[in-house]
Amino acid sequence: MIEQIFMNEYKCGNRDVEVRGFLKRGCMPARGFLLALDGSKKILFASAVISALSFAVFAQTQGAPANQSKNEQIVLPDLTTVISTDDQTETALQLPPFEDVVELPKQTAGIILELEVQEEAAEPEPAPQIAEVQQSNERFEVQGAIGGGAPSLFTGDFSLTQPESENPFGIQFSHHSQNGFAFNSFSDGFYKKTTLVKMSKAITTENIKSSFGASYDEIQNGLQNQTEYETSVSQDTIALNGDFKWNAGYGITVDAALNSDFYFRFEDLLLNSTAPDWIKGGSSFDLAPKAGISWEYFTKKSANRILLDFDVLYNLEVLASKYVTGERALNRVDLELGFGWNNDIISTKANVGTIFSSRLNSNVISVPFTVGVAFNIPVYFSKNRLFIEVEGGMKSYQNTNSKLEKKYAFTALSDLTSESSDWYSHFKMTVPLKSAFSASAQVDYAKTAFNNGIWEPVYNDENYVSGLYSYTQKNHELLSTLFSLDFNYKIFSISSALKSNWNDIPALESKHLITFKTGIVSPQEKIGFNIEGGWHLDSEDSTPIVNSNFFVKINPAVTMSLSVSDLLKLTGNEKRIYAGKYISESGSICLSVKFVL
Repeated sequence: MIEQIFMNEYKCGNRDVEVRGFLKRGCMPARGFLLALDGSKKILFASAVISALSFAVFAQTQGAPANQSKNEQIVLPDLTTVISTDDQTETALQLPPFEDVVELPKQTAGIILELEVQEEAAEPEPAPQIAEVQQSNERFEVQGAIGGGAPSLFTGDFSLTQPESENPFGIQFSHHSQNGFAFNSFSDGFYKKTTLVKMSKAITTENIKSSFGASYDEIQNGLQNQTEYETSVSQDTIALNGDFKWNAGYGITVDAALNSDFYFRFEDLLLNSTAPDWIKGGSSFDLAPKAGISWEYFTKKSANRILLDFDVLYNLEVLASKYVTGERALNRVDLELGFGWNNDIISTKANVGTIFSSRLNSNVISVPFTVGVAFNIPVYFSKNRLFIEVEGGMKSYQNTNSKLEKKYAFTALSDLTSESSDWYSHFKMTVPLKSAFSASAQVDYAKTAFNNGIWEPVYNDENYVSGLYSYTQKNHELLSTLFSLDFNYKIFSISSALKSNWNDIPALESKHLITFKTGIVSPQEKIGFNIEGGWHLDSEDSTPIVNSNFFVKINPAVTMSLSVSDLLKLTGNEKRIYAGKYISESGSICLSVKFVL
């Protein structure tokens, strides 16, 4: 038996012997010291070991720095080697050369035995950089804007976020209200109010990303004294959503998402109201889960990227109102298969799907598809690229009641909508004339497919019921063009565009619209000014829309701004028509302050 602090193993034939200090004849060292032993319960070479260690201490002491304290002492622990064996024969062997057992560095001529002087352990210094990073990742950033103006205008927007966190959390609150459009009386219903509360949370692990969110928004429009017994209409929406992405490796990604919302529309009524039930109020529930898998392959050498994906989408819409006379529920399943290939210059895509819906007009199944190609070509005369995009196919989509009624104000649907399908084509080209100057042209064409027309409100007297306008489904044929010019040079920018509808004109649009925008911002963005506007050439109201904004950054955290909307209507105290009997805000002026903490 060996009793010592360090144990070393040797292989002797078929048995293991734990030794410390000597090398037994016929044994090969497994690891450890260079000596083996044989004997019976005797203490061997104790004096030799102690002498060697004493010499080492003496050598270390002689080589110590000159400024080392003379009174400094090195204390060595007691060292005792006890060997036990049943063999009564002792044999002393010569030690093999040290370098035969332990490999020495190439430039080392010998072994220098050094004993480190144990000093008092100093307290570890703090690691400020690591602490700062952790604190930065978890810190919250507060942003906000608050302002007021005329006529009777208030705006506020506040958010709390974690911009640098791997698992960010955010919350937002905003409210905007304006009363007395075109300086009409506050009590006549010329007002609009919007409120939004939104929360979000993201969680990221090594291969999984997920996010969750919830929101509540309210839109309230006064009915501008157009009805005798109805004063306003309110639209409330509660939404819940979540998505999940898993990187499974080898370019494979699995994703899932779930979106849902509860929508409520109701009018503020007087006791003597004769409005029909579907005008007085409506509610719906929408549920849209999605699951998909995709595979992406990328070659760094040629910069080629290939993408394959398959998605399954389900849509459920249920009308909860008791007045519904038709179907109460809509069920829709969409299977989509997509392919894409692109490199630094060319991008292609091809998609095909199969839609099963309970609200298709002429077919039980719809098969939408898309084929497209885009070119991003370098040119010698500009740092920007020449861009060309061509796309076409058949698209099919389902608009929910809540989306339509919030998109088009002062409207109401009495029943569920149905599928809308279009044959379509798209072309766009952007030419960089110089590094600071570019021109763009776009052409879009769409025509109803399989009699699945679009749903739009009709803002006329025949469709006006107790303050709100009703909808109709119709076939359409659209041909629109868009031409634009953009110039950006240092602190100055200017752009203009002309959009034209050559066949049917969508709701809330005009046949020709000219838009422009120009601005100037200091290099450090401490001060800036911009002005923008639009002109509907063939509208009943031909007065151009002019908006402007001027801002000054007082310090990195605070910015003051003065904005004016619809300047010409505001200064002329005139009304701007929204649609039908109703007008829009018709101009305002607002002074606000923005801050970041």
